[in-house]
Parts: sequence; C-alpha cells; structure tokens
Amino acid sequence: MVGAQKPASGIVQSVYPVAQMRKTALLTRLLQREGMRAVLVFVKRKIDADRLARAVTRSGVPATSIHPIVGRKTVPPPSRRSAAASTRC
Repeated sequence: MVGAQKPASGIVQSVYPVAQMRKTALLTRLLQREGMRAVLVFVKRKIDADRLARAVTRSGVPATSIHPIVGRKTVPPPSRRSAAASTRC
C-alpha cells in the first residue's frame, strides 16, 4: 500500500527507490519479468512519456504514451487563476 489510501481490489501499487539514470532500465526489467498485463506510469511531461514509451518498446515490451487533450487556452494564465478561483466560491 502506498500512501494512506488502499488501492482498489486487484490493483497492486509498488515503489522502487532508484537513481534517476536507472529508472527506465528498472521499469523495462520489471515489465519483462513480472508479466504485467497493464501498467500505468506517470511522468511530468509529454516528451518524457514519448521517450519512455520508445525506450520500453525498443526492449521488446509493447508500450504507448497517452496524453491529455488539454490545450493551453483551456488553462487560465496565472494572473487569472487566482481571480477565477476566488470568484467560484
């Protein structure tokens, strides 16, 4: 169990402390050995998701990246965010 909440039935969460430069290799090895059918890996940026998917695929494990469909125009600029948040109350 990671954090204070218990995952849904059938879901297993794991944490592997590892150096940044070894993360892709560890993930690839886990996917090859563990025989996981479906895995979600969260990264900060779209480019990181694309790079990770390519690296995992090159190792022989099918992978793809998923991006949110959010345009810059849908997120208010920082100066408007605080004003918008205060008017929603």
